[in-house]
Amino acid sequence: AKLGLRSTVTQQDAEDVIGLMKESLYEVLQDETGIVDFTRMSGMSAKGQQTAFLKAIQAMSEKTGQVQWSLAELRALAHQMPLKLKYSIDDLVDRLNHQGLLLKKGNGLYSVMQLRH
Repeated sequence: AKLGLRSTVTQQDAEDVIGLMKESLYEVLQDETGIVDFTRMSGMSAKGQQTAFLKAIQAMSEKTGQVQWSLAELRALAHQMPLKLKYSIDDLVDRLNHQGLLLKKGNGLYSVMQLRH
């Protein structure tokens, strides 16, 4: 209606919007091969999943007093979470390390930087 400079929305306007939304949704859900993958609807962005993982590590640190984590422990924690990553847990840990959010210590252990709330 706005595009046509009309103040009244027609049924055709509504159907056009629905069609555009469907096309957009299918584009978002398509994998690299063009197949629609409904499991990609995790409800959380990759950045959101990274933040949730870091918060889970912090929560476990506060609960247990443990401040350093092995890669195996980080994998186990990640597997308990509803993460739908497009890459492996090891890649997640590497990405967080490169971002300076999860620091790799010399002995193969990792510690999380404090997140700002």
